[in-house]
Amino acid sequence: MKKLILTATFAAAGTIVSAQCTPNPTYADSVYGVWPDTTANFAPAYLNEVYSDTMQILVPTDASQIDPSFAGYTIVKIDLEGVDGLPAGLSVNCNSHTADPCTFNAGQVGCGLIEGTPTESGIFPLVINVLPYVDFFGTTIPSPLGSVPFSGYEIVVNSGTGIV
Repeated sequence: MKKLILTATFAAAGTIVSAQCTPNPTYADSVYGVWPDTTANFAPAYLNEVYSDTMQILVPTDASQIDPSFAGYTIVKIDLEGVDGLPAGLSVNCNSHTADPCTFNAGQVGCGLIEGTPTESGIFPLVINVLPYVDFFGTTIPSPLGSVPFSGYEIVVNSGTGIV
């Protein structure tokens, strides 16, 4: 009996640890960006209730789409450096394309889960910070401009219950 309980506990823990998002192929033919977009924004959360929403990311290959001064350079990948402004209790867990954490290859849809249990209510403006890596004569280097912020996103944490 102890062995059965121990096995069930490890199986449940493994399921929780390996919970990841799945990139949505619907966005593969889209212009680059993050979904949900700033119009739809992320799903509302409820104070002290478990929350999970998926952030889909499509990285452009043309660096001028992020900054016109980089016309002619090719983006190889981006690192999601973080999401500023998340309510306390929420964090981002990425389904990375590489062995590096939160790294997404250009031209491919990637995703990250915003999840946890928010412990404060309110409207939380978010800034998604990425570091592009460009091809510089056959060598992949971080963008000389550094991190690029994308703002306009938000998560609303309601103080009431989400149960109807």
